[in-house]
Amino acid sequence: MQASSTGWLLAIADDGKLADIDGATLDLSHGVPAEAFAQYDGVVAGTARVGGVEVAIFAQEPTYKGGSMGLTHTKRLERLVSVAIEKKLPLIGLYDSGGVRVQEGGGSLEEASALVGKLLKARDVVPVINAVMGTITGAATYSASLGNVLVMLKGRSRMFVWGPGVAKAETGVEVGMDELGGTSVHSENGAASLVVADERECTELLKVLVGYLGGMPGAAVGPSSAPGEGAMGIIRSTFDGGSFIEFRSSYGRSLITGLARLGGRTVGVVASNGEVLRGFLDVDSCRKLSRFASMCNSLRIPMVTFLDCPGVYPAPEQERSGIITASGEAIKEYASDRSPKVTVVTGAAYGGAFVGFASKALGSKKVFAYPKARISVMDVPSYLEIFQKKKLEAMKAGEREAEVERITAEFLKQMDPRIGVGAGYIDEIIDPSQTRAKLIAAFG
Repeated sequence: MQASSTGWLLAIADDGKLADIDGATLDLSHGVPAEAFAQYDGVVAGTARVGGVEVAIFAQEPTYKGGSMGLTHTKRLERLVSVAIEKKLPLIGLYDSGGVRVQEGGGSLEEASALVGKLLKARDVVPVINAVMGTITGAATYSASLGNVLVMLKGRSRMFVWGPGVAKAETGVEVGMDELGGTSVHSENGAASLVVADERECTELLKVLVGYLGGMPGAAVGPSSAPGEGAMGIIRSTFDGGSFIEFRSSYGRSLITGLARLGGRTVGVVASNGEVLRGFLDVDSCRKLSRFASMCNSLRIPMVTFLDCPGVYPAPEQERSGIITASGEAIKEYASDRSPKVTVVTGAAYGGAFVGFASKALGSKKVFAYPKARISVMDVPSYLEIFQKKKLEAMKAGEREAEVERITAEFLKQMDPRIGVGAGYIDEIIDPSQTRAKLIAAFG
C-alpha cells in the first residue's frame, strides 16, 4: 500500500520522480519502503518538476509518528527551504503533522523555530504554496500558515495551535476538531486562501498555482464575456477566459482578491464588491487586502485594482476593532513599489479609498476612470449631514427639497473624473470595453 505522502507527490510531479534532499532519486510510482520513513524521519523532501517548473517540495507522512516534526524531520525541511531560496525555486509543502515531537523536548522546539525563520525568508523571495492534507497543530500550523498561499480540503483539513485536548484541559470547554479548526472556521477567518473538495482537486490546483506563481506564462486567450456590470462581470470581461482564481472568498467579502492571467501574464486582482457593505472597506477586507498585496509585492506580481468604494466603513464597532490600523496597513502594502499597480476607478472613490488605492502619489503606475466614476472626499449624504444640516433644518419642507437638489447637483460636479484628468491625478477616462487593452498596454 502506497504511503499518503508519496501518493500526493506522485500526483503532482511531472514524471513521478523526486530528487531527495539527501541525494537519492526516488521513483514515486514505486512508493517509498516503510523502513525508509525512519531514515527520512517521516518527511519526503526534495526537488521535482511540476508543469515544467523545477520546484522544492515536501510531504509529511501521517502514518509515521503522526507526521510529527522531530529533529531530523525539521532539519531536512530546513535544508530544502535553503535550496529553494538559493536556487529561486517555488516551494510546495504538503502538511499532515501533529507538530513538534514531544518526546524530543526543547531541541525540537529550537529546530522548529529555525525552520519558521527560514520560511519567513523564503516567502519574500519565492512562491511558498502550502496545502493542509489532514490535521496539523502547533509548529506545523505556523509553518503552513506562513506561506503565500494556503489550500485546505473541505471536510478533511483541520489546523489549530492547540488541539481539542489542550483546549479542554486549559479552558474546560469540550470542542470538536472541525468546530475548533475545520475548513469552515478558516475560510471565514481568512487563514485559508482556497478550499477544495478533495485530494485530486488539491493537487491539480497546486499545479496551476505553480504555473501562475512560478514564472510560466500561459496562453493568451480572450475574456470569457463582454463587458458586464458588477465586480465579477468586470473581471470576466477583462482577464483571460477562465483564468481567475479567487482567494479568501468567504472572508472580508466587500473586497474580491485573486490571481488571473492578462494576455498570458499573471496579475493580482483586487475589486470592490458593491454587493457587500456597498463596497466599504471593513477591518476584515483591509486585512485581506494587506495579505494579498504583501504576496504580490514579495513575488513582484503586477496588481490591477477595480475601485468602487465609499471608503472605510464608518461604524463604531469598526473603530473598536482597529479599522485605523487595518486600513493603514493596507495602504502601506499597496504603496510598495515592489510590484507595479494600475487602478481603474469604476464607480465611487471616496476619501481613504482613493488615497490608498487610486493615488499616483502613493505609487499607482496608472489610474484610469470609467465615465461614471465619482471621486471625492465623501459622498453626498455625508456632505449634507456634516456641512448643510443646520441650514437645511431651518428651511420649510418645500424649500428644503429644492435646496437639497441644488446642493447635490453642485457637489456632484466636483466628483467628475474629468477634473482629475485636468489636474493630472487621473491618466485617462476609458470606456469599460477598453479596459483589457488599456491594462495590457499599461503593464507593457
